[in-house]
Amino acid sequence: MDLEFGRCKLQVQVPDKGPISKPEELVGKNIVTSFTNLSEQYFAALEQADSAAETNGATPKTSKTSIKYVGGSVEAACALGVADGIVDLVGMNVLCQSSLTMANIF
Repeated sequence: MDLEFGRCKLQVQVPDKGPISKPEELVGKNIVTSFTNLSEQYFAALEQADSAAETNGATPKTSKTSIKYVGGSVEAACALGVADGIVDLVGMNVLCQSSLTMANIF
């Protein structure tokens, strides 16, 4: 039964005025989320793709993306300087009124 509510997307979000414009640029940086397992899986895949692209004699990056758990107002983490990006649920039909740009994970 479709109750016509609860449609959300899990998204990577970064500050609107920051230098990061796509999720791949967050590899090796600090991420805050309430969805640590999904975020770890997603960024592990990005790290693997990133290291595969560096096989032309370059030294691979050793920095792993730091995923930290925060419950509650995850979106405040970037403004507080705790994270470079966040992973959070966003309603599909809701206009985000914050200062974050969104990039889909799934």
